[in-house]
Amino acid sequence: MAFVTTAHRGQNSPNDGRDFDQEGIGRASIWVFDTTSPGGFGGEEAAELTVFGDKPRALGVSPSGDSVYAAIFHSGNRTTSLNAGLICPTSNSNANNDLTQGSCNLDSGDSSPGGYPAPTRDHKGDRRPETGLIVKQDRDGASPTAWQDELGRDWSGLVRFDLPDRDVFEIDATMNPPSLVDGSSTCADGSGCWAGVGTVLFNMVANPVSGKLYVANTDAGNHVRFEGPGTFATGIKPGGEPTTVQGDLARSRITVLDGASVDPRHLNKHIDYSVRPASPATRARSLATPMDMVVTPDGGTLYVAAFGSAKIGRFDTAELESDAFTPDAADQIALSGAGPAGFALAGNRLYALTRFDNAVAVIDTGSEAEIQKVFLHSPEPPDVVAGRPFLYDADLTSSNGEASCSSCHIFGDLDDLAWDLGNPDDDVVANGNPFNPAVPAFADPVPREFHAMKGPMTTQSLRGLANQGP
Repeated sequence: MAFVTTAHRGQNSPNDGRDFDQEGIGRASIWVFDTTSPGGFGGEEAAELTVFGDKPRALGVSPSGDSVYAAIFHSGNRTTSLNAGLICPTSNSNANNDLTQGSCNLDSGDSSPGGYPAPTRDHKGDRRPETGLIVKQDRDGASPTAWQDELGRDWSGLVRFDLPDRDVFEIDATMNPPSLVDGSSTCADGSGCWAGVGTVLFNMVANPVSGKLYVANTDAGNHVRFEGPGTFATGIKPGGEPTTVQGDLARSRITVLDGASVDPRHLNKHIDYSVRPASPATRARSLATPMDMVVTPDGGTLYVAAFGSAKIGRFDTAELESDAFTPDAADQIALSGAGPAGFALAGNRLYALTRFDNAVAVIDTGSEAEIQKVFLHSPEPPDVVAGRPFLYDADLTSSNGEASCSSCHIFGDLDDLAWDLGNPDDDVVANGNPFNPAVPAFADPVPREFHAMKGPMTTQSLRGLANQGP
């Protein structure tokens, strides 16, 4: 059998007529084909399995071949953004500019828990615009349904939907045709699916001896406001959470799935995010954007391609599983070309596809050195090749070596998340872009400015921006 992950869209699915905007329908499909009888043009699938997620990507298989695993690419982290109309207006603030006390009645008749968390003015005293607010479901683990902001306030009465976090699904490949081990949206962790694996899941591989699953992923901190240094926007965060995402926006991880256990392992736990900028020694130990992985036949060593770091991480699987490893440059293999994306392991040779220079690097796993490079043909123009590091290279664009533009603009696209990247320490500047006065939204007296406390905005795709104006 051959398994293919594909996003399900009702308006163009060849197999059913479900409305693409109907709620409660899984948008991730796994198509299964019988390789001995694939059918004619387009193929004839033996089964189409739909799971409750969107944009599936990675596939893995158990050592026995009895189970196949499928992971959601943009899995999310149970965050959503509230419309500004659901938050008590700034005019409700008291003399101390504290919007966190009390509640207010909305025009809809609903009750809002309060206003926008402080600060509500920038460093010059200018009031921020009325904006939305990002909330996260089950933020503190107290309730599986509570939608909470950074102050722990419950906004569940204004968010009238649930957001299951189903990341990895198990398929019984021994069935004819193969079928999901359990239901697509109700299965319990370790009984057909796993939750809390990560925000963006890139790839996964099973240990050939133990069968444990390793999932390469990043975990986004988009529920934290502000990208500034935090000198003015100190905020009030319970549990010691950061007050800014500067330097700490998406952590690179490998999550270990073992039975019902879901154990995320932060690859860069040596980083002290309160130190900005970080030291070169910190960056030298970091791995950014974990992509492909391969495990040695004895199950003892895992190699991970750090796409944003021009190197390969090597881990003892027992230390990775127990979180006993210490990030060390000595456990990393430097590459002459950046952007390692794919692996093949044969004996003591590890082959790595490096996308920055479109080549295959050959690594001797005994000496852990690159011994050969084979360049591939590429039709890409030179400016695309030269520009790629500015999007992906975390060594170039971050002091701690973990984050790059592609941490949010995944493969130059988006991450399906909203972020509040305001900065109370920054200034309001005029927006000099031309506006069409015939469009009511741009007519006076709407302020034509870029406000430093702009509120939540969804990640924008970088694709197709050329020649499209500001």
